[in-house]
Amino acid sequence: MAYLQNVWKPRSRSILHLAPEKLLYDHLKDNDNRVTTADFDPKWYRDVDPDCRQEDATGFSFADASFDGVLANHVMEHIPDDKKAAGEIARVLKPGGRAILQTPYSTRLSKTLEDLSIDNPAEQARLFGQQDHIRIYALNDYLNRLSESGLEVQTVQQAEMGIPDVPFQPGEVIIVGFKRE
Repeated sequence: MAYLQNVWKPRSRSILHLAPEKLLYDHLKDNDNRVTTADFDPKWYRDVDPDCRQEDATGFSFADASFDGVLANHVMEHIPDDKKAAGEIARVLKPGGRAILQTPYSTRLSKTLEDLSIDNPAEQARLFGQQDHIRIYALNDYLNRLSESGLEVQTVQQAEMGIPDVPFQPGEVIIVGFKRE
């Protein structure tokens, strides 16, 4: 939220919000943005937006360059072909658009830890931090994957957003991908 309020400040823009969070959705709508919500299983998000669309992030139905912005918080760690999803996000962004792509990551890992074959919630929680995750990213690896999709990637420190370091997530950065002009 701090990034939206203090850095980007989107107003009167077209936004694709994947797995929409109510607080962010309400903030975007309050600033005259045209917000399209979507998820692979939209029934979980009908309380946020009754019009939430069913979309597969690896093959959106949207035309090229449809949105000024994409929000996908804690989405990529669920998608088996995350590189294809990142490419789709880049495809639907307008030139100069931006995507906020937060995901759990580790600064200790040098390589992303993933295993698509694990179908055991307890083992997924042990390895990846949550029972429905299929990976835990190494931060630099995640940034490289996004860059390979055609996005120019930037990390924004909490101090740059005008907020102090959050005690339970010290040093966490906001991950932003820009569509090249």
